[in-house]
Amino acid sequence: MCLVVMRKAWNIPVQTVFSLATFNSEAIVNMNICTYVTGVSMQPKRFAIAVYKNTKTLENLRGNDLAYLQVLNEVHAPLVKLLGKQSGMKVNKYERLRKKSMLQRYDDVELLGSINAFIQLKLIHSNDVGDHVLCVFDVLKSRSFSEEAVLTNQYLMANQYIL
Repeated sequence: MCLVVMRKAWNIPVQTVFSLATFNSEAIVNMNICTYVTGVSMQPKRFAIAVYKNTKTLENLRGNDLAYLQVLNEVHAPLVKLLGKQSGMKVNKYERLRKKSMLQRYDDVELLGSINAFIQLKLIHSNDVGDHVLCVFDVLKSRSFSEEAVLTNQYLMANQYIL
């Protein structure tokens, strides 16, 4: 008899995997993994992103309201361990990414290379919603590079990067 294990209802929909790049007061970047991301307004264009409490990402946003939301590609799947399972409070993610030559300059900022797109954001509101803080951002600009092989939670599960 084969036992089928059903995922929780919120893990069934296919969700894009993003990385939110935030900057400290010295303009040093920290990146995370996020899937709790959604557009919430078309005019003006706005996004809501849930950010874990007690993280370098949230600390950076409290000191610098500019951020970059990166649409990840399947080539970024191995980075989930560094960006999503390690704390920027304990690990200098920028240095690790730089040493692996994983960064690329876009305009005046270093982000991950091979991203499908980025969206420059400005934090306009935040609200405590439990173990996350819901952050609402205005879109300042965006650039798209590819629609191919967008990284999803389903890809990460199917390839055992996450369970």
